[in-house]
Amino acid sequence: MRRQTGKSHADGCGKVSAKMTRTYFVSVAGVSYNNDDGSSRQTIISRCKPGETLMLIREPDNKIDAGAIKVTRRNGQQIGYVPAQFARNGDSGGLAQKIDSGVTFRCRIAEINGGGAGLLYGMTVEITDGDW
Repeated sequence: MRRQTGKSHADGCGKVSAKMTRTYFVSVAGVSYNNDDGSSRQTIISRCKPGETLMLIREPDNKIDAGAIKVTRRNGQQIGYVPAQFARNGDSGGLAQKIDSGVTFRCRIAEINGGGAGLLYGMTVEITDGDW
């Protein structure tokens, strides 16, 4: 939670207003697919580190889901997508609608899992509303 103080009163008690910050932990969808340029999302994930800042990019022209939100590294390499049920195409409570209306979200890697002998990598990201 962020706290912002207002003007102080003569008795030393200040006006306090609080802005609640919401944080979501989400498993990235589509990590087993290759990107349109042929790059392997699995290889990209294997090079990532927990805590790394990621970008959320709306894809309103996505042929499969008009509510799609792409998850990429800062260099543009795509890791996958925010799951459709979380992006909630057409739902005003979903991330896609909020991004479209100008709300800013932060995203970073919370956990990378799998990747051992014959296992695919997976990734959980932390998505928080507000600027860095």
